[in-house]
Amino acid sequence: MNINHILEIDNLANLEVLAGHKGLVNEVESVSVLEIPNSQLYIKQGELLITAFFSIKDEIEQQEATIRMLKEAGASGLILAHVGVIMLHIDQRIINLCEGLELPLLKAPKDLAYIDIISPILDQILTRKNKELEKVVEIQNLISNVSITDNSSENLLNTLSNILDDDVYYIDINGLIHQSATKRYQLKQSDLSTKLQDSSLDKKDVIKIQDEIFLNYPIINEQNFYGSLLFRKRKAFNKIEEVAIQQVESSLIRSALNKVSKLEYNNRLRSEMFNELLFSKEINTNLMKKRAEYLNINLQEFIAIIVLDLKGFNILANQTSEVHLSKYKEEVVNRVKEVMPIASNSYIMTQMSDKVIILLKHIPTYEDEYLIDFICDSLLRKLISHHNIEIRIGYSRGIESIETIKHHYDKAMCAIKITKKLSPDLFVTDYEEIFIYDQLSKKYTESDVAKIKDSLSPLIEYDKYHHNKLIDTLYTLIRFQGNVSKTSEVMYLHRNTINQRIAKIEELLGVNPLSENNIMRYTLLLSLYKLNE
Repeated sequence: MNINHILEIDNLANLEVLAGHKGLVNEVESVSVLEIPNSQLYIKQGELLITAFFSIKDEIEQQEATIRMLKEAGASGLILAHVGVIMLHIDQRIINLCEGLELPLLKAPKDLAYIDIISPILDQILTRKNKELEKVVEIQNLISNVSITDNSSENLLNTLSNILDDDVYYIDINGLIHQSATKRYQLKQSDLSTKLQDSSLDKKDVIKIQDEIFLNYPIINEQNFYGSLLFRKRKAFNKIEEVAIQQVESSLIRSALNKVSKLEYNNRLRSEMFNELLFSKEINTNLMKKRAEYLNINLQEFIAIIVLDLKGFNILANQTSEVHLSKYKEEVVNRVKEVMPIASNSYIMTQMSDKVIILLKHIPTYEDEYLIDFICDSLLRKLISHHNIEIRIGYSRGIESIETIKHHYDKAMCAIKITKKLSPDLFVTDYEEIFIYDQLSKKYTESDVAKIKDSLSPLIEYDKYHHNKLIDTLYTLIRFQGNVSKTSEVMYLHRNTINQRIAKIEELLGVNPLSENNIMRYTLLLSLYKLNE
């Protein structure tokens, strides 16, 4: 997304471009507020900055220095806010400087708040990134399916040609046109051979053959050269197109080495190793490191362990045959594979009883946190919405070494366990979100638990004999900041019933637990009580 696209957003149509019109095509990767003039270390490439120049509103030289710093840092542009309120006017020298630097300078209406600028831009950025990631996954799966079902270079090149809308040639290691998928131009072998007399195809480069411009992509793996892909250069490839090219290159390498079956075998070995790291009582660390090296596993490239917990699996196991249970687990695994970007070799998966465990690898060009959120959300939609398979997901970020794999799995499981007790209506949990509850529950002794139960004993005893679930009602009210409507919705009860329970709770406790003075105490009491139920 560039600045021109931002100017098309309805809520930002009143932004006025004062200078830097040539830079309106600058890509915008993020948006932030700039109020500290000397903050180059914190500015990202492609970041759109918003400022009122509050601390330097009367210092033109410092304003100029800041603008030069933004240009040097690779900022995509600058929006000046509250002009006429904080900075009385924009000096012409600032406008001239931005024009000379081709750095877009935009002026916002003086009454437009920062949040009203940032929110619509962030929405557009996230929407575009989401669509881009979905497209990448779609392309990866498409090319992977072509590779597995019909591992011919002809089908791979036709698929790539359709994605790129470009002529594609696969040149083998001898400089011969092995296969082509052309729409507009047919390269002759004689013309290519003539060109190769004074050049090679083992590096990425732009080459000219008979007045036609081609872009050469060498197919190289572990310093071995397997040929090259030639494209008629119409325009620069975008990130998604680059992914498609990389996927086809990988598929051609596998095809050249006849490695499809070997890849499946390698994935099975990786999965078995992952399973041992998670569930073996004793681990030979040195041996595991050698196995990881042999299987080309670099754990520093992995970013999270994701655990899928199948709801009601134990009940199903007691009520159905082993054959049916096996088919059910196979269906879950297949649905997971449909979501995961399998062609990029970006995860290792194993399963144990009612759980599917995924070790997720970093994918270049995407922020790790965004990728994890996208994968978890996609798994939920695929399994719950489309196949009515109920799951909970817990994950733990940051895989440091072989020794920490089990620790991160335990944290992901802890996230599931605690969320079941404290927020049963949530389906995805990052361990960091429940870290404090985990630590608190570990520090409390049996004596502490007894004191907690004693503090809540009026409600516990009442629930025991009247089955009114006052404990659950109060906890749900606290979760939703005393919102009766939301509580009644979550508990499937009428508002009047919730209000009656509130009155009974206050009567039994002798205080209003939702008051400003009491809510913190009862939040801790109920959370710890729930954790120790």
